[in-house]
Amino acid sequence: MSEDDLSAEKRAALAQLAKAALIESAATEVVSIGRALFKHGEPSDPELQRRYRLYKALEAALALPAGPQRQEALHKAHRELRAN
Repeated sequence: MSEDDLSAEKRAALAQLAKAALIESAATEVVSIGRALFKHGEPSDPELQRRYRLYKALEAALALPAGPQRQEALHKAHRELRAN
């Protein structure tokens, strides 16, 4: 493996770590806002229910220990949001 290949691998790994940190940071913000919005429980409005489900999925994901399982749970919550 050449030095350029190794450097490219390091850049890719750093980019992946940065992306994961950004996703986790955004999820933390959504959960913080969700706690304030839904402090009285699940809403009856269908559009708010969609947001509530996202909030609860992200909250559950962030409760997992840091690592690949947490990242997969965060990505799953995002995919489910986009699918609906």
